[in-house]
Amino acid sequence: MTQEAMKPHDIRIIGDSSIGTGPFGLVRVVGEANAREDMTCRELRVTGTVKAEQNLTCHNARIIGEVEIKGDCTMQSANITGNVRVGGNCTIQDASVTGEVKVAGDWQSATANVWGCLNVKGQCASEQIKVRGSLDVKGLLNFDQAEIVSGHPSKIQELGGRQIIVRKPKMPWKLWNNPFRTVILEAQSIEADDIDIDYTTAAEVRGTRVKIGKHCSIGKIEYSESLAVEEGAEIGASSQHSQE
Repeated sequence: MTQEAMKPHDIRIIGDSSIGTGPFGLVRVVGEANAREDMTCRELRVTGTVKAEQNLTCHNARIIGEVEIKGDCTMQSANITGNVRVGGNCTIQDASVTGEVKVAGDWQSATANVWGCLNVKGQCASEQIKVRGSLDVKGLLNFDQAEIVSGHPSKIQELGGRQIIVRKPKMPWKLWNNPFRTVILEAQSIEADDIDIDYTTAAEVRGTRVKIGKHCSIGKIEYSESLAVEEGAEIGASSQHSQE
């Protein structure tokens, strides 16, 4: 078999069609396509709708429209504008979300920029995650650096990592759809080395260096090095513990 014959071929779908057995090079869909088997490609370009009945694996994806994956999703990088639903686990090393992504299983990424909405029913792990939209995680969000600077509320059960920042962006109040919204992050527990949060409601906060803004409502704070609390913050109790 020649090298040319072994090279994955490109396919282009305009209109309504099905996707056969791969692997493929470039898959470009303008319209609607259905993949009944596992779908593997180097590059995926969607303007329209794609339904994958099993798993989807690709190196690079750019999605404008709607993609439904009933199995697992694995990508090196993805730029998502539209709606993506994953029935299993989702791994995207470099993710940009300006639409809505719903994951029934776990989410894993190296970097994630969320301008839209990311909804994860399982666990969520990202080395660096920046949220300008909203994040809904039913389980644990594990991170190295997390930054939530948004006017939209996020709800996360537990957060654990090295550094976290939570606040509203600095904008004139008249530009907000709802200037009276005060909760940007709602969580059961937050644990990190460096914590700098505002507009946050949490039952427990544990950290090494902790800063609490005046719009926070925290049930219990545990810290080891320093604690700064702005006037106006609601704090139930705080205690300092020595580092082990």
